[in-house]
Amino acid sequence: MDLKGLLAEFLRYLLSERGYSLHTHAAYKRDCEAFLETADVLTEETIEAYLKHLRVQGAAPATIRRHLMAIRSWCRFLKREQLMEKNPTALIPTPQQWQTLPTVLTEAEVEHLLSRCDILERAIVEMLYATGMRVSELCRLTRRSVADGMVRISGKGGKERLVPVGIPAQKALAAYLATREDKEEALFLNHKQRKMTRQYIHHSLRKLGCKKTNEGAQIACRVFPHAFRHTFATHLLNHDAEIRVIQELLGHESLASSQRYVHVSRRHLQETFAAFHSRYAPEPEPSDS
Repeated sequence: MDLKGLLAEFLRYLLSERGYSLHTHAAYKRDCEAFLETADVLTEETIEAYLKHLRVQGAAPATIRRHLMAIRSWCRFLKREQLMEKNPTALIPTPQQWQTLPTVLTEAEVEHLLSRCDILERAIVEMLYATGMRVSELCRLTRRSVADGMVRISGKGGKERLVPVGIPAQKALAAYLATREDKEEALFLNHKQRKMTRQYIHHSLRKLGCKKTNEGAQIACRVFPHAFRHTFATHLLNHDAEIRVIQELLGHESLASSQRYVHVSRRHLQETFAAFHSRYAPEPEPSDS
């Protein structure tokens, strides 16, 4: 069987046996097919050459890591099915994912952003910030997903988790739903009364981040949906939440995925220390006298 046929077998396995979502399935398909555009054999040499090609093209470490993870999963499947003698990715090191720390808004920036929101935007931002859910998970929510101060989130691989929803987010959601007269089951609809999409939310938040308040306040970083997931986790850490709790709330299978936010929290502590410790305080400017 050629590589395209082997890839088709792997992709069917992801859907039928692993229960991956269509979104995740499409991401694996896209990354593996991109590799096949550069190689007609699956070896350590061709994979390393492809990763080098991505680096030369300016791909971020996280992007290169994602491509390697897709190819590595494919190779593990082929070895397990005895369609390959050995896994060619076994000795390939994983690129450092955390060279660039995730984008995190400050608490003041979140408040500035909320001050610019209309009713729909506020409900979306409050829910993303209050729960740390992925934007794809937000789009899948129904009216029945939120009850008794909790939201039931359908995560990757169809796994569900319960996450508390704070009072501000509950109020924002109630205010938004009070404007709805339809019977649609989807929790969020766009301004055309259609089910919300990831692209719509991404575009709306980007425009929202460019707005100014009456005081002309600016947001220091680019605003996009996943930034609220980063912000949720980092603010919890800053307020002494345990990393295992954050792992549960984010729906991470591996603790390592959650520990990236420890680096951001430490940066916050270092900046706070430098700003307020007397030995690091800025020297007073000399007077004219």
